[in-house]
Amino acid sequence: MKEQLGKVKVKLPKMPKVKLPKRDAKEPVDVSEPLKVKADNKKSKKKSVKLSGIKWPKKGKKQDQEISVLKSKKKIGTKLVVMTLLMVITPLLVSNAASLLYMNKNYTEEMEANNAMLADAISNQVGAFVERAFMITEQLSVNNDVRDYNGMAQSAVLANTQRSYDFFDLIYVTDTSGMQTARSSGKLANRSDRWWFKQVTEDKKPFVSHSYFSLTGNTAVTTIAMPVYNHNMFFLGVLGADIKLSSFQKVIEEYSEGSRYAFIVDGDGKVLAHQNYNMVSEMFNYVTLTKTVTRRDASGK
Repeated sequence: MKEQLGKVKVKLPKMPKVKLPKRDAKEPVDVSEPLKVKADNKKSKKKSVKLSGIKWPKKGKKQDQEISVLKSKKKIGTKLVVMTLLMVITPLLVSNAASLLYMNKNYTEEMEANNAMLADAISNQVGAFVERAFMITEQLSVNNDVRDYNGMAQSAVLANTQRSYDFFDLIYVTDTSGMQTARSSGKLANRSDRWWFKQVTEDKKPFVSHSYFSLTGNTAVTTIAMPVYNHNMFFLGVLGADIKLSSFQKVIEEYSEGSRYAFIVDGDGKVLAHQNYNMVSEMFNYVTLTKTVTRRDASGK
């Protein structure tokens, strides 16, 4: 074994000789700076160094084409990602928008239907109220004590009726000249200049007036006026009743809650009941957008 190892010859590669620049012995050495090697080039022009064994890629049309293909593939990939996202997100957005529109439409329709039902319910109550007041006034106009035109007997009947039905603000009877013969309360007066007396005297027909604000009762009222005839159908005078509409306030309060509230207007657009009572006292008109302020004159009318 020793003999075999002795026969093996190992050749080590020769190390290249590096020439170090000559340095003056007296010159101090700066160990903080790296070793500087000065080139032997006498000329200042740079010389290209050729390194053997390394093949650098050469730029050419083929390389440009490869780079262009890579960029195109990257762009195509980006477009595919964007298109995929759009294909996923767009249906979701459309679906959500359609759902919101559908829900909003259903909510609006449901709210309108509920409001229509409430309006019908309030309208039915108002109609029933006016019809009841009309029937009671009509019965008074044919009452025997009223048609006999005995003032004391008339006053007793009117006062008793007002106590029985609190929606009557005032009930009164006049003769053909307009002079009152009886009242449910208050002093007698001549009402020949009042529009309701003139209308019944001319037409000889019952009617329900437009609403107005009564200073006596401090509420919106309507007047029901009836002609009074004797048993031979001879015209004797007029029976009138002022109907308080304050009960309508209770009706709208019953159907109002939260942000939803109800109000009542007459055929001319004047407010009869509203959560803001100033709208009632000023007889605000939703058609003409005007209000009316009523004051008494020097005579108290």
